Amino acid sequence: MVRAGAQSPNSGGAPDRPSQLEVPSFAKINWSLHIEGRRPDGYHQITTVFQTIDLADRIRFAVTEDSSIRLQVTGRKVAQGEENLLYRAVASVRDKARIGRGLRISLEKRIPVGGGLGGGSSNAAVGLLAADRLWGACLAYEELVGLAADLGADVPFFLSGGVALGTGRGDQLFPLPDLPRKENLVLLYPGFPVATKEAYHARDWGEYAGDPILTTIEAEHKIQRFREAIARVDLSWLENDFEQVVFELHPALAQGSRQLLAAGCRPVMLSGSGSCLFGVAGPEGASRIAQEVARQTAGEVFLCRSLSRQEYKNAFALKGLEL
Repeated sequence: MVRAGAQSPNSGGAPDRPSQLEVPSFAKINWSLHIEGRRPDGYHQITTVFQTIDLADRIRFAVTEDSSIRLQVTGRKVAQGEENLLYRAVASVRDKARIGRGLRISLEKRIPVGGGLGGGSSNAAVGLLAADRLWGACLAYEELVGLAADLGADVPFFLSGGVALGTGRGDQLFPLPDLPRKENLVLLYPGFPVATKEAYHARDWGEYAGDPILTTIEAEHKIQRFREAIARVDLSWLENDFEQVVFELHPALAQGSRQLLAAGCRPVMLSGSGSCLFGVAGPEGASRIAQEVARQTAGEVFLCRSLSRQEYKNAFALKGLEL
């Protein structure tokens, strides 16, 4: 079965400080991911290009008068307590701002878990923004970014969405222009996750002895390269250093990549460290490709599109949450 990525927002006015919110939590893909080596601190230095897409979880928040945080999850199976990034994100706002009230949270999980789509990181970012809004914590944006970076390398990206260059662990972000056109994407989730740690440990990526924080000149050079490629709608520069090693670990992913290519997607990429694959499809052929791939695989197929930074912000604004 082919599943649609888009969620239909319900417009309407919002009070100055609402007591509840229902908001989307969008997934991402990586247009490119290059691993530059292992740093002395144990992390890997990467250069990546993030892109938000319209596949989304749905999260409902309601303020409670006690100080407890209660999280209920439906859909896919994920941790529901303090091991959940969404829970930890909300708790971090409570602790930072010394809030005496709590939140009741309902997470409707649609984004595949362990698929390289950033679902947990997106949930965490939305949790930070929603908790700050509902509790009236009024944390500065820089404070929210700091909390996001503490939660995970991908979390800061979801505070703004769109297209962004990520360096360092992926948490040093530089906004990039949106693609000139909305790209139709066919996503294939094979039915199993790939742990990022597993992918990193599968081979020796070499040592990175440079400064993890890019100089202004280095950053501008990388940004300009990607800006020029995006302006030309040139997808030939796409690469993901995880692909070879992850395909060797999981041959089913190599087969899935071939299926997407044979159906007409160009290019086909692994998102993050996997396990999700995505293929770019033309506007007329996207639905046909998705149906064809769905008939050939035991996994899940999603028909999605890229989401610009403004579309990302508008989706939250319609729900009363300004980014």
